[in-house]
Amino acid sequence: MNLRGYLSTIRLPGLLFLALATLIIARNTWLFGPPIYEAGDAAANSILVEQARHLSLLVGNYSRVGFNHPGPFFMYVQAAGDVVFYRVLGIVNSSYAGQVLGLILLSAFLVAASIHLLVAQRRTLDYALACVAFAAYLLLSQSFGNPDMLKPSWLGSSWMPAVYCAPFLLFMCAVAVCARGEAHALPWLAFSGAALVHGHVSFVMVVCLMTCLSLVAGCVSDGGFRWLHDRRRLLVSAAILGIFILPIALHTLIDFPGEIGLYLHYARNHSSAPHQGGVKRFLLHFLGGDKRRAFNPIALTIIAIYAWAIASRRLRKPAAASLLAVLAATLATAIYAKTGIDNLAFTYTAWFYSVTGLFVFISLSQGLAAYCQMRPAYLAMASLLVSMAAAVCLVNIRFESRYRGDPALPVLLAKLKTDFPPGLHALRFRHDDWPVATGLVANGMREGISVCIDDAQWQFMFTRRLICSNSKQAPVDHLDLNANGGTSYALTPAPSKP
Repeated sequence: MNLRGYLSTIRLPGLLFLALATLIIARNTWLFGPPIYEAGDAAANSILVEQARHLSLLVGNYSRVGFNHPGPFFMYVQAAGDVVFYRVLGIVNSSYAGQVLGLILLSAFLVAASIHLLVAQRRTLDYALACVAFAAYLLLSQSFGNPDMLKPSWLGSSWMPAVYCAPFLLFMCAVAVCARGEAHALPWLAFSGAALVHGHVSFVMVVCLMTCLSLVAGCVSDGGFRWLHDRRRLLVSAAILGIFILPIALHTLIDFPGEIGLYLHYARNHSSAPHQGGVKRFLLHFLGGDKRRAFNPIALTIIAIYAWAIASRRLRKPAAASLLAVLAATLATAIYAKTGIDNLAFTYTAWFYSVTGLFVFISLSQGLAAYCQMRPAYLAMASLLVSMAAAVCLVNIRFESRYRGDPALPVLLAKLKTDFPPGLHALRFRHDDWPVATGLVANGMREGISVCIDDAQWQFMFTRRLICSNSKQAPVDHLDLNANGGTSYALTPAPSKP
């Protein structure tokens, strides 16, 4: 393909990416407002992002069960956002805002790639109808979804359970296309699957199971293993996998057995907590299931769409491939819920499954595109639908993230600078105050304030190098972080440990 042909191919998905990114950023104007001092999980990630900024990070975000997830892909995306938008361009006023902006652009790119992968004819109408489906599902989830269901704000969030949604959407799209025997989706399958594994260790099982089912279905659909002869795409896929495997392999070799030993220990010793209604109710939550309603509008809509598509001879093959992707995702998520989640009450652990309904709407919107192709008179109706969907997006769909950091942190940082001597401060805190402690450490690093944690059990969250007992520098003082009620905190001198 020559340059002109390549540019023609990416023109529509490129415009879609720019439009979606612009829409999400316009809904998150707080990024360009006063500086954000992040706390909690965001601050714990920022500690890792600081390592990624210096190209020394080899692991992923922390897990509350005591280890780090396999790879640093998302941390490097956040580091790139920090460097480009805050430190170089200066268009945002805090490192955290730059990190979020980087993740927004990644999510917009992955959603645009998902739609591009599913659009068969590469026509403007096909992209437009896919956008209608995208907007319609987000509006349904916002209007009818239960409190446990992921809302459209996942596109503007930096919380990892929400960040996994866009790559999982792309992965499902690649699974469906490969299940039709089309090899052009293999690099996308490798990229999205590897990114998910970097983000959470449980995706190892999910990605492997769904990939195997997809490739087997593709071989059956294609009448053999013809995709094995597409050497160029196989080499690209292998190169992508190699890049993603490299940091995991390096970390395992440098600090053998790395995180793998911790994964195996957790797998042998953890047990799942009971959940009312079990795995079935757990999964239905992500498609709008709610015991307070007699019906589930989202699930019923999905069933009706599949019944119509499979009944149509023209749409049977793509609908069957889409259905296989849904069933594979459901099976893999059910196994994960049964064997990998220690408490099913923590529904955020499987928020990624929420995009299953979105995938169905986008993939089967191409059925409507096929009917419009056969009936040119429907083109005007399709254009009207697109205009209505755009208006709905702009007026009703809430893409914005409501997180604005912790207002107590600027006060605590100022107190550290003025009331205590310069040097390394050893910090102690109660368990429930860990979100403020992470914010103090992460934001202190940026302002030249050195803080270590005086308790080794927090190593999984703060990293080994920020534990006082591992520091080569002796602390100048020991400080207690105490809550004064509400959102107010105080730092008080404490005696050193014997």
